[in-house]
This record gives sequence, structure tokens and C-alpha cells, in this order.
Amino acid sequence: MKVTVRSPTRVDLLGGTLDMGFLCRLFDQAATIQVGVGVYAEVTLETRSDPLIVCQSIDQGIEFSGTFAQWQGETPLPLVSKALRHAWSLEKGGISLCLNAKSPKGAGLGGSSSLALSLVRALRAGESLSLEQLVTLTQGIETELIRVPTGCQDYWGAALGGLNILSYPPKGTEWESFSDHRLVAISDRMSLCYTGVPRDSGINNWEIFKRAFDGDPKILGGLKEIASLTHQASACLRDWDPERFWHLCQKEGEIRQQLWKGITTPRTQELDRVACQAGAQFTRICGAGGGGVMVVFSPPDAKAQVEQALQAAGGQLLRAKPVTTGMTMQVMDE
Repeated sequence: MKVTVRSPTRVDLLGGTLDMGFLCRLFDQAATIQVGVGVYAEVTLETRSDPLIVCQSIDQGIEFSGTFAQWQGETPLPLVSKALRHAWSLEKGGISLCLNAKSPKGAGLGGSSSLALSLVRALRAGESLSLEQLVTLTQGIETELIRVPTGCQDYWGAALGGLNILSYPPKGTEWESFSDHRLVAISDRMSLCYTGVPRDSGINNWEIFKRAFDGDPKILGGLKEIASLTHQASACLRDWDPERFWHLCQKEGEIRQQLWKGITTPRTQELDRVACQAGAQFTRICGAGGGGVMVVFSPPDAKAQVEQALQAAGGQLLRAKPVTTGMTMQVMDE
């Protein structure tokens, strides 16, 4: 049997951080707005006639093989070790795995979560899993690996693709997805620029998370405003009021930058100035900030010159657009 699972990554437009743990419980009508983009993570699984588990990580340049018991110890691929422990078993026999995450390291696009979701889905290919079950299992595995609370939006972006409003009622995450003119309008204005500097995954979010539950008034006030702006932007998406939507997206980014000093860096500030001088409306840091990928919004007639200016300043453009579909799985019996 051969299984191939492919998942997009995501760009968060408003309401990031609110998807972490129980943070959303502190605010009324907390939501996240995000869009899936064509920077993919792919996992291929093939069954073997021997009991070995062999894994090649193309993006990391690492290969490791061993028995199921050996994978339970310390390995150079800890995500795979954790996933095997919780989503595979000795009785299922040997497999060959090939992993390839196309997102730059530390990009802030949720690349590791997209890869983890693809890996867990491949390991559980013979089972019927709902998206909720798959996301819960994968999030639990990654949280166990990195040992700090994780948000859920990365997994949902990978699972759903498209343009999504995620909301967090007590019963569990709910979503509304759009793949129509709204997604086209965002695609027409959006560029992705890698700063060349990876960020430490989630460290800013973790600091904000801790301070929120410690009652820090600045953090709580900023997150409350982010929740309010995201709620307003959700209404703009449903009724499609594009000018107000862009305004709210820009405003939310400004509030986010004020939350924690590590969200912007001299490099992101430099590329922001370059983009805006070339005609961009505004830029946003993807994910937790501190480096990684910036999303740049420009009027369609200025987009090409903005991208040229970013490249001239040393920015690395990712030639990826919003996508309409999320995770796909192909199973072939051999």
C-alpha cells in the first residue's frame, strides 16, 4: 500500500494567538481569520515486507531507520517518533516514510503543523477520522513535542484550505469557509515575502499567553481589541465589504505589534518601509512574528512593482497563492 497526503500551510489575517489553548475563553466571540496557501507539506507512506520503519526527511536532509522500539527512543526526527507512538503500532509492521515540508524554516506559516497533520493522516490512513479527531490528535502530539501550549488554527488551515473564519465556542472549533470572489480578491492583493530570518516558533505567543493568564492589563487589553476587530472583520467577510475588511486587517496588525516587542524586528520594519514606499497598502507578520514570512497587501496595479522592490531589498518572494482545497489523501494498493 502507498499513501500520499498533501496539506497546504496558512496565512493568518486577523485573530492569531486567540486560537491558543483556553485563551479564547477570556474574550467574547473570539475568532481567527486565515487563508490556506500553496506552500505544501507532503508525506508518503509505503508498507514494507520487513519490520523496519525507515524515514527520509527531504527538507531537513535527515534519514533514520529502526524498529518500532528504536523509534520510541531518542531519534533525529522527534516529530516522527511522537507520531509513531500515538498513531502507529508494532502490529502494523514496517513502513517507509518520506517527508517534505516546502515552507522555509521558521516562516510562521504553520509548516510544522501542516507536516504533522499530513503525517498523522498517513499513519491513520486505514481509519475513518473526522477532521475534529484528526486535528485534536495532531495538536496533542505537537504539544507533547514542543512542551508549550499550541494554537489550533495551523491544523485547520492545513485541513480546510480556502478562506476561513474559525470560532471557538466551548463545544469545540467551528468554521466557515469561502472559496469564491472573496478569496480571489485577497489573492489579487497578496504577496508572501520571506525575510530570510527564521523566527523561534511560538515563543512570542507563549509569552503573550502566560502574561494574559497572569492578568497583564496591557496584554489583555490588546487581545480584547484584537478579538473585537476580528469579530468586525468576520461580518465584513460575510457581507463582503472589502475596504473595511482591509482597514480592520491593517488595524489588527498594528495592535498586534504593540503587544510584545519581539513581534517586529529591524529586518521586518525595513521590508515594511520598502513595500509601502513602492505602493503597498500594509504588511503583516505571519504567525507569532519575530521574523519569518511577511504578507504584503498591495493594490493590484501596484503589486508587481512592490514585489520587485522587495526582491531588490533582499526579500525572498514565495510564489504561492491562496488555495481552495485543504488536505488531500491518495491511497494506492500495490
